[in-house]
Amino acid sequence: MVAIPGQTVSGLEYRTIKFEYPEPDGKKELRYLITGYVPIPTDGSTDVLYVGPKDHDILSAANAQISSELHRPVDLDGLFNYGWFAGMKRALAYPILGSINWFQRITGSYGIAIILFTILLYSLFFPLKWRSSKSMKKAQNLRAHERVAGKDQGMKQNDPRLKDLQKEQLLLMKEGNPLGGCLPLLIQMPFLFALYSAITVSIDFRAVSFLWIPDLSAGDPYHLLEILMAVSMVVLQLLRLLPRQIQCSER
Repeated sequence: MVAIPGQTVSGLEYRTIKFEYPEPDGKKELRYLITGYVPIPTDGSTDVLYVGPKDHDILSAANAQISSELHRPVDLDGLFNYGWFAGMKRALAYPILGSINWFQRITGSYGIAIILFTILLYSLFFPLKWRSSKSMKKAQNLRAHERVAGKDQGMKQNDPRLKDLQKEQLLLMKEGNPLGGCLPLLIQMPFLFALYSAITVSIDFRAVSFLWIPDLSAGDPYHLLEILMAVSMVVLQLLRLLPRQIQCSER
């Protein structure tokens, strides 16, 4: 429920009432009820009361209708709490929700739609992840840089070999720059943050069940997804170490 005054007001009066909320186990939790008092104009101007779901499409249509009635811009999309970097998340959340809803109309399941959209998102960023992996692999040459750096000890400044060693060190540092593996990952972080925010604030996923998850907007109550993610990361690390162990055994 949203009350939109007919005229811009300088402020509102808020009153807080403290009460005890009974919990299912019999205990009482202390809570606070905040009430805002909206002034009623006496010049005959119209106040508007919006009662409905926090749906992007419905609120966008209500924005246009209420703005035309009050003759001033109204932005009900501000009801969505995107947290930090709200402007960035809000700009990305609209196309993300539109894509997920399109997949849902095809599959008939929001859970499958989220999976398909995630696969699509990671496919788009696969070149960046591939470049990141190559940069991280080159960063292993920094170990060789440490070995090379140890060779310049005891050399004089006019030694011609010192200049060659310095060139080799700069080349290794350029190829194994750790930032080369982090920057591609940072580019996709805003999209992942916006995807999480879109799922948690959108009414489309509220009380929608998928497999063992009763509510997609509330997350996994049994934390099975977190456990599977941790296990998969450990398995991937072991698979990466396996070729090195094979090479060492062959040597």
